Amino acid sequence: MFVRSSVPEGKGVSSSAAVEVASMRALAVLANVPFDGDEGGAELAALCQLCENAVAGAPCGVMDQMTASLGRESRLLALLCSNNAVLGHVRMPRGCRLWGIDSGVRHSNDGESDYGRVRCAAFMFREHLRRTWPEKKIAHLAASPDPRWLEVMLLNGALPRRLSGENFLAMYPEGHGDDVTSIDPRVTYDVATCGSHPVMEHKRVTLIRDWLEEVADDEAVSELVMTQVGDYMYQSHESYGACGLGSDATDALVRLCRERGRDRGVFGAKITGGGKGGVACVLTADTDDAASAVAEVCEEYGGKPAVFVGSSPGAVA
Repeated sequence: MFVRSSVPEGKGVSSSAAVEVASMRALAVLANVPFDGDEGGAELAALCQLCENAVAGAPCGVMDQMTASLGRESRLLALLCSNNAVLGHVRMPRGCRLWGIDSGVRHSNDGESDYGRVRCAAFMFREHLRRTWPEKKIAHLAASPDPRWLEVMLLNGALPRRLSGENFLAMYPEGHGDDVTSIDPRVTYDVATCGSHPVMEHKRVTLIRDWLEEVADDEAVSELVMTQVGDYMYQSHESYGACGLGSDATDALVRLCRERGRDRGVFGAKITGGGKGGVACVLTADTDDAASAVAEVCEEYGGKPAVFVGSSPGAVA
């Protein structure tokens, strides 16, 4: 098989998912196996995720593969990762623009990476919630109780902030319910921070979708909407960093973007992908001044970072 890709490796822009989906799609066509529509695209993405988990040993979720399979040009894919459900395609309103700035720091999502540790801690937190409050029937952290309830439980000590692998396995010998990460008895996991992140991130993403969908097809996006969405991006970046998945490089890019601010048309920025480097995503107004501000960020950051703009449809879109 000959594979050609314009997606750079190790930059946090889903290069592995792009290769997986393109290869799987080509083999499916050769074998006359149809993967059509949202259902077929989701099945193809799930198979690609299985390859990355089982063959490459990377404990990734399905988001990247779903986007490479079912993404649409100039739209955001609304995806519920817990069950691979496509909730829709959110149009990017007129008047705003997304950029990707490469930090130059290569990241890794293999089983020994910080990403694997954070994922493991999140599953440990979920399992503890399920066992402590079985009546709440928490299947996934995105379906957890109100985040305010979670915060109260942490503040009053009803939930642990840190748990050693040894203590967790003593309480729950059957494990944490994740097939692609393993609990190390020697490691102490920050279960509260890592487990709270997906709860709050689900809330933030839901609010971002709501704000964007409020903009009518024939309207330009307002400064209020971009400010709200941008604030959620900054919150997401800080939360990812608190989990231990940030990096000095992406922190610097986000700081430089924040310094330009709304007056220059720069509204938000955040780390992307598996963290620990990769690409920072930036939300700006679609203006010349905002484009100049992004160029200034790149110049001040140094090293002539690659900048990504635009989008394209997925393999099954």
